[in-house]
Amino acid sequence: MFRAVKRALSEAANLYDTCQSVSSSSSNKPIGHSYQGTRLCFGERKVQVGPLIAEGGFSFIYKATDEDSLEKFALKRTLCLDKESFDMAYSEVQVFQLLPPHRNIVRYYGSQTKDLEKGNKEILILLELCQGKSLAETLFLNSAKVEEYWSESKVIQVFQDACSAVAHLHAQHPTISHRDIKLENLLKSTLDNCFKLCDFGSCCFNSTQITNRKERFEQEYILQKQSTFMYRAPEMVDLYGKQKLTEKVDIWALGCILYILCYRKHPFETG
Repeated sequence: MFRAVKRALSEAANLYDTCQSVSSSSSNKPIGHSYQGTRLCFGERKVQVGPLIAEGGFSFIYKATDEDSLEKFALKRTLCLDKESFDMAYSEVQVFQLLPPHRNIVRYYGSQTKDLEKGNKEILILLELCQGKSLAETLFLNSAKVEEYWSESKVIQVFQDACSAVAHLHAQHPTISHRDIKLENLLKSTLDNCFKLCDFGSCCFNSTQITNRKERFEQEYILQKQSTFMYRAPEMVDLYGKQKLTEKVDIWALGCILYILCYRKHPFETG
């Protein structure tokens, strides 16, 4: 536990230093907004970075525009403060590179890594821009009344989108577990009229078997950073049980989503 706290404090200090250096080199604008106007190349595609549209943790999402076709994209920028955070962020790139395209998964168009000051790095990923809202916003912010229930056919349609995305991950060799399936990671594509799964930094290619105290501490640290407590399967919550963590944890999370779609509340919202 103390090692996890020490890591978190170290990361916070490094992030502050990185933010200060990036901001000072960008006319003292807030770090998230300082990237607007930047021009980038992903293969033969040249894009210009537009406004910041979302942020969380060490990641920032921008709207980007192809300079030739004017096609719109989402650009994910992740600040990496050390090798560990770089490996975690780069794992999302590896998933996209290995994963065949699918209707219910956000499209990947390329990535690049850039060096920052003090040995830090940032990872840039160019993705499909889903113009609609997340499933969380659609459920709780887009309705006239929170108590307004969806029809059975609509619940089935949306849940099928989520299941299709997860089934595509689980059908790969080796199997890919997402480990952070939640409403916020399902985005509505107005172009394809469906929900698409995003945010693959939490993915795992292999099952995890916890056999000792050291492995338990390591998994606690990873799960704290890369999963959401209310959606965790029992074997992710009780690591002392030493149950193997497999792709089945995604099925549990899908069950939570189905419950929310039906009853407009989380089955474990009180923790």
